Amino acid sequence: MKAFAIDIDGTIFTNGNLIEPATINAIKKLSLNGIIPILISARPYEAIVELYNALDLKSPFVCLDGAIIYSEFGSEIILEHTISQGILKSVGKIIEKFDPEFNAYVRSGSRYSATSKNNPAVKRFIELSNNHPERIDIFENLLENVDKVHKIGIMLKAEANNCINTLNEKYSNDLSISINDPSFIGILSQKANKKKSLEFLSEYLGINSMDFFAIGDSYNDIDMIKWAGFGIAMGNAKEEVKSVSKFATKDVKEKGFAFAVNTILQNRDNRFVDKKLRYGMNPDITKSFLVYNNNSGLIPPYNFANLEFLTDSRILSYNNILDIDSTIRIISEFASHPTVLCTKHTNPAIAANSDEPLHAIEKIINSDNDGIFGSLLATNFHIDSKIQNLLKELFLTAIIAPSFDSSCIDYFKDNTKIILVQTPKDFSYNSNYSFEERSIAGAKLIQSYKKLYDEELKLKFINCSSKDFTEKEFKENIIWGLTIIKYAKTNAVAIIKDGKTLAISNAEITRFWAVDTAVRHCNQESLNGSLLISDGRFTHEDAFQKAATSGINTIVAPKGIIQENILRDWANKYTIKLILTSKRLLYS
Repeated sequence: MKAFAIDIDGTIFTNGNLIEPATINAIKKLSLNGIIPILISARPYEAIVELYNALDLKSPFVCLDGAIIYSEFGSEIILEHTISQGILKSVGKIIEKFDPEFNAYVRSGSRYSATSKNNPAVKRFIELSNNHPERIDIFENLLENVDKVHKIGIMLKAEANNCINTLNEKYSNDLSISINDPSFIGILSQKANKKKSLEFLSEYLGINSMDFFAIGDSYNDIDMIKWAGFGIAMGNAKEEVKSVSKFATKDVKEKGFAFAVNTILQNRDNRFVDKKLRYGMNPDITKSFLVYNNNSGLIPPYNFANLEFLTDSRILSYNNILDIDSTIRIISEFASHPTVLCTKHTNPAIAANSDEPLHAIEKIINSDNDGIFGSLLATNFHIDSKIQNLLKELFLTAIIAPSFDSSCIDYFKDNTKIILVQTPKDFSYNSNYSFEERSIAGAKLIQSYKKLYDEELKLKFINCSSKDFTEKEFKENIIWGLTIIKYAKTNAVAIIKDGKTLAISNAEITRFWAVDTAVRHCNQESLNGSLLISDGRFTHEDAFQKAATSGINTIVAPKGIIQENILRDWANKYTIKLILTSKRLLYS
């Protein structure tokens, strides 16, 4: 990487314009290591150049979301974009229909004018500019008071979405319009945004986009993060920003920028380390290696290279690595609520959750599910001596947890062949987004994955309502179960009851086979009153019927190509509760 585009507010500045010494040092380290730091912000020149000089930078920087770009040392404007006065007057009339008492400020070079000094948003931008604009009550007069307009900010009393939609319909070819917060609209020339600024600087500096890092936290950072070779979201970033980033670092209050930079620099010289494996997919494949390949230089909070293997009883095999990696990805979906998971061949085999870690382990052990035998067992909680006493009676391939009692480590190391894996101390269960790549002939396949958020599901209740489920049932069975099924192979179902999977059926040819297989692995008593979650849509009645007539009383599945009235008819016909999710959650 040769350049690093750095947003300011929410990225290196916390509330109150505070910047941590660690962040200052990280920016200086970039320069010392031959990576060009480029400050890029919605802030005006005055609010950037003070920081720029304090950091002793010598690179170009971007102001007003890309309306003005300054050369090295901030000595001259190398690019600027202004907005037509005529268009802005028309914009003012449209905005007035949504809020007759809207406030605004206008930025012209280093000069501010505002319709109200008392509006909090206006006051903030005035403070950033270190000047004192005159107050002009009429919007059109505000525009006539300046010779050219680089940026205009509009503060509304209501949410700005409807207003923006109207403006975009009419001026999408002329203006770039964004929401900085629910009631604030930023308006620039259509040619001015952070992405287009970096495109210009890419040519100006002779640096390809793939050699850029970009980091930010808000909506106006999305395009530049998507454009850069490696886009990073702050831990405090908007969810929309994280969804387009390759990596989410820590929160700005936790020095997230410094963490990202330091990790990049620590690993850029150690990209390739070969480790010989015990064998490949089977013992007849004798040549197999683990190659740590970190082309970006950035190791995310979970990276296989950061795992600590506490027992060294045998060399890892190809399958061990695949299984450990997939198991950690699944268990990382669960935050503070104690969960224990057993996997086989990268698939969830059995799982349970409870308010108490020991109880979650007991649920797994007391199950009649065969999924625990020979599995990898992972938890999101500490393994103490009480849990050790339960686990030592099991036949397991590996135990994975955030931490262990020292006595547990000694026991498993001396008495078993179990692989003991501790996730790193900085492993974040809240790291929401990441990417994976898979090699195919002559190319690479890349996909993102993200955690499950309740509000994204938009559940629709048929033949029932949310009141039919207690908060505990909803959290520990439905939401928890949807997370588990996300990692099962396609045409999969999970049967769940009392915070535990009774059966998980993976990768069947049809959904009927999946339901039939899962049902046959449960006894009738446990099936009564249970919940079935499907990774995909029910397109044929036979699978629906099989579930409904087996004692299962609730089905959760994505809505899809079958019309909702048909699904409703099936639910009525078999007297079963049906919950439809707004999206399919399949990952693998």
